[in-house]
Amino acid sequence: FVDFNIDANGNAEIKGTLEPLKSSATDKVCAVVKITNVMTRKVVYNQTIKMTYSKPKKNYILDESYQLIEKGKYQMDLTYKCYTGNMLLESIQTEPKVKTYA
Repeated sequence: FVDFNIDANGNAEIKGTLEPLKSSATDKVCAVVKITNVMTRKVVYNQTIKMTYSKPKKNYILDESYQLIEKGKYQMDLTYKCYTGNMLLESIQTEPKVKTYA
């Protein structure tokens, strides 16, 4: 699950969940998030975020926000990176999401 929204005040909300396979050796998931202004191609946000694991739901949760400065159309690209220890097991590229801050 991936969600990207921008409210009327320019607050960009970045949400996502990732449920590992039951047989997975994953012990850490990071989300690489990049937000780009579509018109200027300027990257306004580029962060790697360690996701929180929810034991009851057995999934990793991403819940971040970023305050946009300029109005315009923005694209969010997100890649999940799954690790065991320091070894990368898998990268999962999600579909880009596009929203407008008007």
